[in-house]
Amino acid sequence: MVESRTANKKTEERILDKLVADGSLTSCSIVSRTGLMVAGDSVSPQKKETFAAMTAIVFSAAEAVKDDVKDGKVDSIVASFESSKLLLYPVSSNYILVGVASDTHSTEKALKALEEGAVKLRKEAPWLN
Repeated sequence: MVESRTANKKTEERILDKLVADGSLTSCSIVSRTGLMVAGDSVSPQKKETFAAMTAIVFSAAEAVKDDVKDGKVDSIVASFESSKLLLYPVSSNYILVGVASDTHSTEKALKALEEGAVKLRKEAPWLN
């Protein structure tokens, strides 16, 4: 079983590495909706675990608000800062992709990259479904 998990981790990391290598994201990770870092990294100066927990809280808060805005589900979340953007994109009911983009003008490109990454993860890493 350990050998299988090692192979799984390689698949996850390979997909995340490609997302960052394509240039629209400076960092990308998979976070459980309970706040655990599953794979990847964060550009946060905080511990990876703290970053993962905080991004999961942001996603959960947006889901809690969706009923108030009378909409069915959260498609993505973008938090804009002075020189970067934090992007959250659901992979499944249990996991989200967390990306950081340093170019604040390419939000659509970064979201498209996360969407494509989520599709690949669903296909190549079915344990995340």
